[in-house]
Amino acid sequence: MKNAFGTYLVIFVLVGLCLASGAKAQDITVTWLVTADNISTGFLPKVASDGQNFATTIDMMTAGPPPPPFPVLGHYDIPNSAFQYQVGAILSASGYVAWTGDSEFLHSPPQPQGHHQIGHAPSLALYFETGNPECDTAVEVHQGGQHHDSSLWFQLGSFCSPTTDITWFHATNYAAGYNATVAADNNETFPLKTTVVEVHQEAGDVSALWYQVGLLKGPGPLGAPPSITWGPSTPMTQSDGSPTQGNVPTVSVANNLAILVAEGADGALWYSLGKVDTTTSTIAWGDPIPYGEGYNPSVSIYGDGVSAYGVGKGRVVVEAHQTDSGTGQLVYSAGHLTGAPPTSITWSTTVNNPYATGCYPSVALSFDGYTPVNPSNASSSGVSLTATNEIECGDASTIDYWFGYLVSNP
Repeated sequence: MKNAFGTYLVIFVLVGLCLASGAKAQDITVTWLVTADNISTGFLPKVASDGQNFATTIDMMTAGPPPPPFPVLGHYDIPNSAFQYQVGAILSASGYVAWTGDSEFLHSPPQPQGHHQIGHAPSLALYFETGNPECDTAVEVHQGGQHHDSSLWFQLGSFCSPTTDITWFHATNYAAGYNATVAADNNETFPLKTTVVEVHQEAGDVSALWYQVGLLKGPGPLGAPPSITWGPSTPMTQSDGSPTQGNVPTVSVANNLAILVAEGADGALWYSLGKVDTTTSTIAWGDPIPYGEGYNPSVSIYGDGVSAYGVGKGRVVVEAHQTDSGTGQLVYSAGHLTGAPPTSITWSTTVNNPYATGCYPSVALSFDGYTPVNPSNASSSGVSLTATNEIECGDASTIDYWFGYLVSNP
């Protein structure tokens, strides 16, 4: 990242925002229906959505005290912790997410109940399957396993309507790295299976990024557990052959188009778009595009690239980040991607919209069809947004959630 963006980022940021696409930009914002509602206490919270019915949070119970001599720590240095999660039903017609109200420990068989999964920086994806019954499959990834190391582990779980209690299956070591992020394709066209994309860092700070593509199959008949088949761990490279480098990556995927957002040096933010090839388990990533400055970004994409929403035709994107490295302003930007394939985001005419104060924002889009009609243009986007964040940086603190829907102002 340093050699690619360190000197020229400031010059290109405004260019990236204003000229990201030849398409005409719209003013896309979020109308919040729930603001700063406390749902838990934890550290490094992440939120995921199955795209229509459910949302799930996952976090570390505590960051824990650093070991002597108390150095300044990055995420990767913080001691491991037990993980906890919470499921909520997206009640768009009522304008909120109905969380269970009680976080549960992540459990890893064959360990007995009470032996919690521990590690660092968990990330989670949800995939919804239509059928009888209707089921969700969860994919969780994290660093550290039962040790404070760079091993990366994944774990599958599932729940079927009407229950929201996830049945977790055993954790498996799949790679080595740091700050893993995972996403499931909720716009996939295959029945009962979908594409999963995982990205992680090679080292603990700004470093080379690696990815894996997986094919996820949901629960089978007679209680057969879900399964995932991973492709090879592959380094991300730029068009000149140099490695793509970043920190705290976040990934989302819609109809086999992946978007990756990460930090570069000194809070430089960039994104890359990639076309997923499920036959070779590879992604053709575009070169990173700078779009601003900030910390701990999160991104979510939704759409099949063809359908039109009330905020424009094409895939919808929302990104959020901290404006400071510590507790401070959280902002979001929205946009959409058009073209086949799209090469950049057409951002809203207003970006970096303030919405909260805190740390570690996380966002997840879903389509529901219940969003109210925007009186300014008589259209309804049908696209809602669930967001979470800690109210303070550092150790575990209050986790708030937000819920709203996207509107486009003429």
